[in-house]
Amino acid sequence: MIRHLRGAWALFLASAMVMVGHGLNQSHLGVRGSLEGLSSEALGYVFAAHALGFLVSTRITPLLLLRVGHVRVYAAYVAGASVSALLYGAFIDPVAWGIFRFFGGLCMSGIFVVSESWLNGMIGSRDRGKMLSLYVMTQLLGLIGGQALLQVGPIEGFELFVAASALISLSCIPMLLSTNPAPTYSSGSKITIRELFGVSPLGAAGVFFMGMAFATAYQMGPVFG
Repeated sequence: MIRHLRGAWALFLASAMVMVGHGLNQSHLGVRGSLEGLSSEALGYVFAAHALGFLVSTRITPLLLLRVGHVRVYAAYVAGASVSALLYGAFIDPVAWGIFRFFGGLCMSGIFVVSESWLNGMIGSRDRGKMLSLYVMTQLLGLIGGQALLQVGPIEGFELFVAASALISLSCIPMLLSTNPAPTYSSGSKITIRELFGVSPLGAAGVFFMGMAFATAYQMGPVFG
C-alpha cells in the first residue's frame, strides 16, 4: 500500500489541484450567473450541458487514448478545461456558458478517465479498492477546498475565473514530471446502458438517482445559498 502511494503521489496531487479549480469554478459560476440576472432555469440548462459533455467524452476519450496515449490526452484535456474556465468571464451569456460547460464537461470526464485508468494500471487487485477510496477522498477534499476559495476574490470580478483556470493548468506539472510510465491501452469492450441495467439494475439506478441529487445540490446549491 505504501509503495503504491509513493508511486501515485503525482496523480493524487494532480487530481487534487484539478478538483480545487473545478470546485471553485462550479460554485462561482452559479453565484455569478445569479448576480448577472440568469434565471434558475437558464442556469439549470447551463449545468446540464456539463453532464452532456461528460457523456460525449466517453465515446471520444478511448479513441484518443488509442491514438496518442495517456500523457498527451491528459495534457490536452487539462488545457481545454483551463480555457473553458477562463471563457466564462469573457462572455456573460447563457448560450455561450452552455457551450463552455459542454466543452468543460467533455474535458473533465477525459481527465477522470485518464487518471483512473492510470491509477488502475499501477496497482494490483489486492490494493485497488483502498487506492481508489483514497483517490476519491482526495478529489472530494479538493472539491471542498475549491468551494472555500470562493471567499478569496470578488464574485463580480474576473479573478476567480483566472484562479480556477490556473489551478487546473498547474495539475499538468506533477503528471508530466512523474517518472511512472503511463499504462498501455488497448481497445476495451463496450457496454450499453440497457446492458448495464441488466447486469446491475440496483447499482445503475442508485448511481443515476445519486447523480441527480449530487448535481442538484452541488451545482444549484450555491445559487440558492
